[in-house]
Amino acid sequence: MGACHRYAPYLFLGPMSAGIQIDGVVKRYGAVTAVGGVTLDVPAGAFVSLLGPSGCGKTTLLRLVGGFETPDAGVIRIGDRDVTRLAPQDRPTAMVFQSYALFPTMTVGQNVGYGMSVRGVAKEQIRQRTARALARVDLGGLEDRPVAALSGGQQQRVALARAIAVEPDVLLFDEPLSNLDLALREATRAELKALQRDLGVTSLYVTHDQSEALALSDRIALMRAGSLEAVGTPEDLYADPPTAYVASFLGGANVIRDRAVAERLAGADARRHRAGGPSRSPRTGRRRPARTPARPPLPGADRRVERRPGWPASPPVDGPRP
Repeated sequence: MGACHRYAPYLFLGPMSAGIQIDGVVKRYGAVTAVGGVTLDVPAGAFVSLLGPSGCGKTTLLRLVGGFETPDAGVIRIGDRDVTRLAPQDRPTAMVFQSYALFPTMTVGQNVGYGMSVRGVAKEQIRQRTARALARVDLGGLEDRPVAALSGGQQQRVALARAIAVEPDVLLFDEPLSNLDLALREATRAELKALQRDLGVTSLYVTHDQSEALALSDRIALMRAGSLEAVGTPEDLYADPPTAYVASFLGGANVIRDRAVAERLAGADARRHRAGGPSRSPRTGRRRPARTPARPPLPGADRRVERRPGWPASPPVDGPRP
């Protein structure tokens, strides 16, 4: 039996999204603990970002889920299946790498079809699904173009098409937009989120860009020194951060370390709200502009101005009054 039979449930029937369960996963490199006992649940169909500074262990955790690293302890499940010790090609996952990892001597179509050929998919199936995947990323008809002739944005789309062509249960992203310029990165970000929602596939996304995580994610897992600092929706983590580290990492926050001072300021904020001053929105936690009270009328504003006979309606700009 070939590998094709193991993947038949999702290779030919389309993506069947599955959740990810990471239970107490540990990864060490010598004396360095890159991932220290992380436990995380990613719901089926969700877009979850692993956010954190360089060296916090987010890429290592992603590679553990993809099978490119083997944990020293812990269990990783995709759906109901234990994949902890399986090789990457035996997992229902596909990864989009930071460097795209395209073969420069192959055409666009050959790059997209490579993952399917490794899994033993029939040639006609590879051809059809390659065409469908390229059409999804607006590169239809470019199957025979050399990949080296494409722009950076187009190469990123080829890498994405190669990932979705194998119809995985889980998509893994290792900072795929970091090599794009700002304008293209923001445009591709919106397209990526729309594609993920259209496919309904579970996605685990690594980034160090706070704005990217806030814009893309259903949930954010913020990492620090190999551990999870906090997990929650972007709105909850931004409006009500559980720790000072979360508050400072997610945006320009003023962290007050004196509890008494913080409570006094919180009380003052509530009083300002009652008095019509600036307060925080209960939905987003952000400051709302103060309500401007109506100004009293100027003295004499209600009096009618009597004009002497012969005076013009408006006095001339220059010259003496009549």
